[in-house]
Amino acid sequence: MRRREGFVTLLEKQPVSLVMSDQRMPKMTGVELLKRAKKQWPDTIRIMLTGYTDIQTQTATTEVGVYGFLLKPWNGDDLRMSVQRLRDRPGT
Repeated sequence: MRRREGFVTLLEKQPVSLVMSDQRMPKMTGVELLKRAKKQWPDTIRIMLTGYTDIQTQTATTEVGVYGFLLKPWNGDDLRMSVQRLRDRPGT
């Protein structure tokens, strides 16, 4: 099983509290993956990791309810702080 199919299968069967995705991936964009995650588990925290700042990506991530948007290159401290901030946020 490929990683993509494995993750999609996991999303269908196992609740997850956090999904992070790169925008540019083979066969599926991060927006598509996060959209699927939102459909299956609407309360899942969704974070986009990307090296691109184009308006289309930012608009698309907003439309699928991405809570966080980290630009590459990111560092571990930024990632940890973002995840903690989002986990502590009311309603998430």
